[in-house]
Amino acid sequence: MKIYNFKILVSVLVFCIGASLNARNQSDNYNGIVQSDEQIPIEGATVLIKTDNQTIGKTTTNENGLFIYPKLENSVPTEIMITALGFEDKKISIHQLDNVIILHKRILELPSINVSSPKSSSQLQESTHKSEISKRSATSLVSNNPVSSLRQPQLLKQGSTHSSKIRINGSAPLYFFNGNPIGDNPNHYGMFSIVPSSVVGELQFYPTGTSAEFQSPVVLDIGIQEKFNFHSNTEIDFSAVQTTGTYSFGSDKYFITGALRKSVLDKLVKYAKYKSDRRTTPPTNFQDIAIISGVKLSNKTTLYINHLNSYDFLEYNTVSTTNNNYGLSTFQHSKLNFTGLRLKIIEKNQLYNFEISRKSRLEEYKASPPLNKSQGLDIYLTEQNYIYNSNIDITLFSTSLDLKGGVSITYIPQRKTKLNQKNWDFLSPEDPSNNPLIYQHEINNLYHNASIIEKELNSAMYVSMISHFEDFKIENGIRFDKFSNLNHSGDFNLRTNISYQLDSQKFLSLYFGTFSENPVQNILENYQVLVRDNISLLKPVHTKLVSLTFKSNSLKLSLFKKKISDIPETVYDLSKVKSIGNVSDQFISVSSSAELIFNGADITFEKSALFGTKFDLYTYYGYSHADKTNSYISTDYELNAPHKFYLELYYYISRKITFGTDFSFHTGYAYTPHLPYTEYTKYDRYSEAYIKHLSSFDNSERFPDNYTINLSSRYKVGDTEFFLAVSNITNRKNPLVATSDGYIYDAGIMPTVGFTWKL
Repeated sequence: MKIYNFKILVSVLVFCIGASLNARNQSDNYNGIVQSDEQIPIEGATVLIKTDNQTIGKTTTNENGLFIYPKLENSVPTEIMITALGFEDKKISIHQLDNVIILHKRILELPSINVSSPKSSSQLQESTHKSEISKRSATSLVSNNPVSSLRQPQLLKQGSTHSSKIRINGSAPLYFFNGNPIGDNPNHYGMFSIVPSSVVGELQFYPTGTSAEFQSPVVLDIGIQEKFNFHSNTEIDFSAVQTTGTYSFGSDKYFITGALRKSVLDKLVKYAKYKSDRRTTPPTNFQDIAIISGVKLSNKTTLYINHLNSYDFLEYNTVSTTNNNYGLSTFQHSKLNFTGLRLKIIEKNQLYNFEISRKSRLEEYKASPPLNKSQGLDIYLTEQNYIYNSNIDITLFSTSLDLKGGVSITYIPQRKTKLNQKNWDFLSPEDPSNNPLIYQHEINNLYHNASIIEKELNSAMYVSMISHFEDFKIENGIRFDKFSNLNHSGDFNLRTNISYQLDSQKFLSLYFGTFSENPVQNILENYQVLVRDNISLLKPVHTKLVSLTFKSNSLKLSLFKKKISDIPETVYDLSKVKSIGNVSDQFISVSSSAELIFNGADITFEKSALFGTKFDLYTYYGYSHADKTNSYISTDYELNAPHKFYLELYYYISRKITFGTDFSFHTGYAYTPHLPYTEYTKYDRYSEAYIKHLSSFDNSERFPDNYTINLSSRYKVGDTEFFLAVSNITNRKNPLVATSDGYIYDAGIMPTVGFTWKL
């Protein structure tokens, strides 16, 4: 209790100190430095000083990108608008005016030709630029985690509210790093993205459908900062959770940026010997290295080289409980090494992208009782693989029609999976339920030891056509996916997106898409060992998605319907029972027969310069209904929250001081309760009635509603920004996992303080 009160006291003191700093003298001028994404000063940019959309003053930037405009005695500006040839216009609330203002490049204009970015933009795309990533990630629990800046009404997190393991209506995102695919879960266990935000320039998020270019209905493309200018910059980011050092140098022909990030929280917890009166997930130990570079081989050709190296180790012991007398020793470990190359060539009316990458990954998971004790869960699981990707994209442009096509190949020469287990339910550690399987004893015998070695060769081809006429934009695409290990020759999938621009601030968009995805996911996802062992029996996972979106100024409305079919599920062949407790190898298998159906709607409101220009507001409400059906029952889906609400508010006291708060709420996840022994004795053990009776309890209960209130503050002094974030300020007990001994909870009140120093 003393620790809890001390944390609140520290939080209040820091907030009060931040407020008192507002009394410092402010400049008599409005000023700033305008730069490009590459930190190149923009000379000759027009700066308009406005009040209620009326221009009351005007100036331009000098050769250093600097503008200065004197404050007026009789007028109080509300915003500043900056325009420059080749860059997107930018409006800034007068209270958000920063020392450095970044303008983002427009789509490159060649004579009568539009050349878009490597991953084509559309109404499906939600962009988060560097400034927004820095603001949101710096005030989150993990100050250098770019994924924490994502906001979307249908976005849910598996596990902790601080997690980067996100889901959009049953779909996990496919991640790209500067155009190269890096997998479906490039995150540290529980909380952190492996890519530090200091090397990130922009996030391109596709939460509600993608073009034929992508295999998955949900994609997150992590873009880098391209710094093609003479520079030598250092950035240090330090907080109670992690510390990151970033260094970048280059010229107008090349750049190299490197970042080293290391966890701190695990060491602080160990040093402080922090204890809690609740069972929670512990902090993770991790280290990340990111190196990105670009070389302009000519005016038309650019080569990018991206490298990621990530290490993660999480180890903790749980104490004995009523149903586990000896406790558990648990560790999770992963190691990833990724190198990708991308060659971009821009001709007069053509864009070429050639990509190749290599990724190696090792994952280990162990949970076992003390030595000489055989009670309860005992598992050791490891997997190592090597993945090679190659991709070619070609885009042809004209005044009214764009044509894009590509070919991709994924080759896995070897994937080695080893398992030694007893009493494991084959579910992810973050799954809300923690119960034995219906036939746990039989599965212990069949899968006590398993060794699976396999290889894959998957390929895809696509063609997409974008036509423009008047206020309509129509994109039609077809994609063919082939998976070598599946019981399927290949799939054709269709994508259609029709957008109508009502005016500059309003559009209406209708989307339809079908998708085929590999059922093989990260080894710690549900039933993935069984999926690998039965891969030749399975089909691709198929998704159909229909959505309608309307946007008007700050308001956005969406409706959707989504069906995911041919999902792997465990099935039991009762004819393979030899005697009680004795079954043949074919007793349990995996079948592509489960499905999920989602229906939902959401509304989003985003407004800058609210209430006299000092506030930024972002809020949404999302609703979704999800049914999960397998061979035995239909029930609620465990990773769906019917009601989701979020409100984020930033208050700009001055150009130096910002306060922020956010409130998030969602309905508790569904979970399967722990059943008394009597439920297992009501029917004959090897009967259909037995299976259906026990399955009827699947996801039959829900956790209490989940909500958190977070506070943050930022204070800028020259090249240094200090920040404080306090997560879960009410110390709310939000359960994550239901066990036979009760709930395992998310972290309680969690303050973090730190700074970012740019040299």
